Amino acid sequence: MRYDQINYRISCLGSVHAADSLSRLLWRLEKVLLLQQQVIYNGYSRGLIMDHLIGESGELGWVSLKALLLYLTAVIGFRLGERRTLIEMSPFDFVAAVAVGAIVGRVPNASTTSYLAGAVTLVTLLLAHRIITQLRYFPSIADLVDPPPRVLIAHGQVLKGELRQCGLTLNDLHGLLRQRGVEDLREVQFVICEQRGQISIIRQKDRTDTDSSLIRDIVARISSPP
Repeated sequence: MRYDQINYRISCLGSVHAADSLSRLLWRLEKVLLLQQQVIYNGYSRGLIMDHLIGESGELGWVSLKALLLYLTAVIGFRLGERRTLIEMSPFDFVAAVAVGAIVGRVPNASTTSYLAGAVTLVTLLLAHRIITQLRYFPSIADLVDPPPRVLIAHGQVLKGELRQCGLTLNDLHGLLRQRGVEDLREVQFVICEQRGQISIIRQKDRTDTDSSLIRDIVARISSPP
């Protein structure tokens, strides 16, 4: 075999070895890049999870403040609204129940609201409800929070002004009286819409005077007694 043929075969073997080394190097580089992408993705995933669970701590104070303001606004709104809307609940009880339901139903599905922010909002509302409950022992606070009882019928006569204040029509009143077994307005001495929306009926045969402490203050509110 000639010398130039031997050199040609050696160069071919060298080229094959170089190509194999380059292929192995590229394969290892590809593995490194894939591993790096996986690490970056895992770090991003952990960061995303922490954002959903905790969020930014600087926003918690504003979340709490907004929740408190919204709660007080809703209480005032329902306090000024019609009584029939409350469905035998006081305004702040009704607002607390609706707000808690809204928070529990919405926060888990809100991608921009963290669990901790929702929890702070919920606790703020519950604390506000608890504080208002305690403040109602002061008469001036109770008058602001709770609507006063209203006399709808006095001595068989319907007080239409009081009826409108409660958001009830004459047909509503008649239906309530029929449900209580009242067939004639003359049977009724007083019909009172209580603070939580219940209707109290005091019949003529149930009492002989109107000086009871339970109804004296309520009767005194009638601007034009019959």
